[in-house]
Amino acid sequence: MPRRKPQSAKAKKLELQHARAVKRGDEPAPPPLKPGQKRGPVTRRGGAPAPATSASAAAVRKLESAFVRLDNDLLAQAKLRASENALVRPIPRDLALPPPEVLESQGKPLVCPKRPKWHYEDTKKMVEANEEALFKKWLSETDTALHRWLHPPPANAEDPDSVSGSTSAAKEWGPSYYERNIEVWRQLWRVTEISDILVVLLDSRLPPLHFPPSLQSFLSTVKPPRKIILVLTKADITGPEHCAAWSRWLENRHPGVRVVTVESYRPKPMAQGTGRHRVESHIPPQSMQQFVDALKATYAELTTPPEAIRHDPAKVAAWKPRVKEHVEWDVLMQPQDQRASVPRRSDDQEPEDDEEKRYLTLGLIGQPNVGKSSLLNALFGEHKVKASRTPGKTKHFQTLFWTPEIRLCDCPGLVMPNYTHLELQVLCGILPIARIPSLPSCVHYTAQRLPLEKILNLSHPSGATPASEDKRTWRPEQLARRATQGSTEREWTAMDIMTAFAERNGWMTAKAGRPDVMRAGNALMRALAEGRIKWAFRPPGDDTETETGIWIAEPQAKDEEVWDDGESDGEEGDDASETDSTEKSTPDSEEEEKPAKTFTAGRFGALVEDNDDDDEGDDSEESSDQG
Repeated sequence: MPRRKPQSAKAKKLELQHARAVKRGDEPAPPPLKPGQKRGPVTRRGGAPAPATSASAAAVRKLESAFVRLDNDLLAQAKLRASENALVRPIPRDLALPPPEVLESQGKPLVCPKRPKWHYEDTKKMVEANEEALFKKWLSETDTALHRWLHPPPANAEDPDSVSGSTSAAKEWGPSYYERNIEVWRQLWRVTEISDILVVLLDSRLPPLHFPPSLQSFLSTVKPPRKIILVLTKADITGPEHCAAWSRWLENRHPGVRVVTVESYRPKPMAQGTGRHRVESHIPPQSMQQFVDALKATYAELTTPPEAIRHDPAKVAAWKPRVKEHVEWDVLMQPQDQRASVPRRSDDQEPEDDEEKRYLTLGLIGQPNVGKSSLLNALFGEHKVKASRTPGKTKHFQTLFWTPEIRLCDCPGLVMPNYTHLELQVLCGILPIARIPSLPSCVHYTAQRLPLEKILNLSHPSGATPASEDKRTWRPEQLARRATQGSTEREWTAMDIMTAFAERNGWMTAKAGRPDVMRAGNALMRALAEGRIKWAFRPPGDDTETETGIWIAEPQAKDEEVWDDGESDGEEGDDASETDSTEKSTPDSEEEEKPAKTFTAGRFGALVEDNDDDDEGDDSEESSDQG
């Protein structure tokens, strides 16, 4: 057998970079291998990536979400606040309710960009130029409105230090992110145009954030008007009582709109030795029936003549609905293989005037990471489209036939313009955490509403270093006073939480050996966005007394828990449907009996552990020599 040629770390890195570039479409895929042929090493001149030669590479980059960049001064101030401002404990009750800016407009109403009118004689370039010109104007107006919200003028023109009370708190947090790529907005325009019923998905942890006034006004201006169904997702995190309370609030806030609660996953049996919980796409029969009933009732409204002509039999006879006239709804409760076998009606039974009326189209829209693709997979009962824990996985709208008469359209997630701070958007999982530089500010905002030090069972970093022995002589009353002062709890800051979490997990920077607080903040915000730490805002008017903010108390993180620090994409599907991580487990029984090692709080804890291993190896060698 020929000797395997060793591969350097640099060559391995080039090979991984090439594989990722091929997956993204930036580089052409290598030709298929012949039988018995082996792939050679990947070589690049100067280590620079080869230019993209495929058309898909440009299409992928064209649909990437675009956001504004944060100023360095803003990042420095946010980090300073996270280090100096002590967290209030217990958490005030008003912080368990949604922020005021989510429920009420804080300034000039924000709107979503609308597709301008066009004519059949217009060329493609003319239509695109008109859209881009109006989109550029919309960007300027939205940026101006958000800037005035963050930096409001003085309430009294004579006193420049006076600031209106409703917007004075806006300066403390970061700006609001929203989608700035016109290509992504074009996906929404197309989905709303071809859909007969729009299904708007809302995260049940904070539904008003996912149905802002800008989206409401946009959907109300679509011609002809579309029927809307609101779907509360992630009910397995918040619970049925919480979803029911938000459903009542939404029904009162939006009369005539149906609200449905669904679950898209169920746990799978944990494989022995893996140490991870896996999930599969599934919707409970009760939720499925509720969703189908809402669709059926909404469809009945579309096929019913309007009230203005119901008194005239001649007009009713001449009236035709703008949607497909006959749809089999009972088949939706059957297994997927039986749904596909439903015969489509022949043309002599049901004449159709245009191609769109052959199907009833349901459009799934919403913000990123709200669960659109997950719900679509659950409705089919199998993996149909890619779903990921990373926001913005869906880049282009996708159409799938639920039955031969009903098709579903999955729209990419868009961050709608809203008077909402960046930190709340990150907490709700709307933005990709890997692209957010202000993690200390996000953890600070979250720690004001969640007792993270209690949830994670952290020890204050100031207590990691043992205090020096006090050899002074004290009187008895002074000793009692010092004992009382020493028993008081230390105040926590957001940076203390990140530092303690990094030290507990042994995350240290490579050069200085300090706790890697940014990696800790990344892992914390991912756990919150993905639901590994359960939380939810209470509906307005909820007078429940609580001292733990928005935390849904239950057994949470353990010291042995495996934390995702963001180095994996975390796709959910047949090959990667892993969510929560509980305890590490090893296949060997000898390693299970061995106590787990924990990193010390010092910056050289990792070096101490390595030295211990070396000492053990030296001892074993000496014993073998003596034997």
